[in-house]
Amino acid sequence: MNIRALLFCGLLAGCSSLSPVGAQDVDQDSYAAADIAAIRKEADDLDIGQLAERMDAMRDGVWRDATPVVPASAPVSLQLVVSSSFWGVEISFIAWRDAQGGWEWRRAKHTGGGPSRAAQSDETTSGRASAEKSAELDRQLASAERRAEVWYSPPATPLKDGGEIRCHDGASSLLAIRRAGQPDEFVVQSCQTRWLNGRLIDLLSSLRD
Repeated sequence: MNIRALLFCGLLAGCSSLSPVGAQDVDQDSYAAADIAAIRKEADDLDIGQLAERMDAMRDGVWRDATPVVPASAPVSLQLVVSSSFWGVEISFIAWRDAQGGWEWRRAKHTGGGPSRAAQSDETTSGRASAEKSAELDRQLASAERRAEVWYSPPATPLKDGGEIRCHDGASSLLAIRRAGQPDEFVVQSCQTRWLNGRLIDLLSSLRD
């Protein structure tokens, strides 16, 4: 599957407000209700190299090619890109654990969208996460349950009962988790943030609050 088409499913065809198909139970959006085997099969067809390249290009575009450099000494770093042409918003969030065990973060946001980049407004902020949020971020990153969860959340989620959940007009989220000496871990949320990996993305986005 083409990564650009995947990421912009919510921008071209729609991806955020949930509309259950063949199911009425509010728990149909739970991880337990999803057909994880089918989702993993779909995820296996994705090109990880293309995903990483697309993510880096989106990140650098948001930062106007002035992307903050993560210190080489950082044992763990996170790079999140959120994009929605429907709302005309692109966000890049970069965070890393420092020598003191806390988390530093940098955020860039473009608002406006459309063909004229000059029409967009730019906003950059930075800071250090609270001790409470740093501890929670470490806990979620280390969670064996989260790491066992399928890394991909599709725009049309197949359900075990044969139905599916589709969504419309939302943002796609791409997260790269980079640990020193280990392969990169990716998370793709094609619709809204959901499940345990969605909680991790939500927590990362809240570090600035």
